[in-house]
Amino acid sequence: IVLDEASQSDIVSMPLLFLANRAVIAGDDRQVSPAAVGVGDMAVNALSRQYIEGKIANWPIYQAQSSLYDLARTAYDPLMLREHFRSVPPIIGYSNQLSYNGLILPLRDAASTNLVPAIVRCRVNGVREPIVGRIKACIGEKAYDGKTFGVIVMRSGRTGAQIQLINDLLYKALGPEVIQSRRILCGLSPDFQGDERDVIFLSLVDSPDGDKPLRREGAGSDDGMKKRWNVAVSRARD
Repeated sequence: IVLDEASQSDIVSMPLLFLANRAVIAGDDRQVSPAAVGVGDMAVNALSRQYIEGKIANWPIYQAQSSLYDLARTAYDPLMLREHFRSVPPIIGYSNQLSYNGLILPLRDAASTNLVPAIVRCRVNGVREPIVGRIKACIGEKAYDGKTFGVIVMRSGRTGAQIQLINDLLYKALGPEVIQSRRILCGLSPDFQGDERDVIFLSLVDSPDGDKPLRREGAGSDDGMKKRWNVAVSRARD
């Protein structure tokens, strides 16, 4: 059995291993891990102590946030695949330095795309609508003929309101046929893990809570935010 995206598969996927004489577990522990939303840590810990404590090696790692890839690493040394085929060098170069200590070898020639520069920053003064206008403008440019687009929101909040707003505006501005033909999607990093688009827009809009200063972004718990950035940037081909 070949289990791909194992770093996103939680412990519920473990029974698949009972079907295999041999298994290949492919994943990346520097990408997004299971979020275990709505799962109570206390309940999981109680079950672990009741059923597997002292019976399974490394039993504390069997948690709702643990991935199948994490569990496999306790018994086997991973083989790192270092060749990268998706993104042009400037794009994967960001993830290479952020998460892989410069060990990734980009194999795409920078000249293989006519979209230059590969990374563009745009100040939007704290509003979300311009991202829709820019996608619409790109679709009208010949250089973007046939290109696919994605929008990854790095600050969505608990309700996902920003994602919903951008999706609604995209459908109003472009219509369902264009959305489908260009594979346009707006979501969070986990929604794109294992996927790709020719062009990715990162929505970085953020605001402080009341009169408090804007919070500084860090790596997050268990490097969670760092993993989200790694996935978000490396989804873009061009």
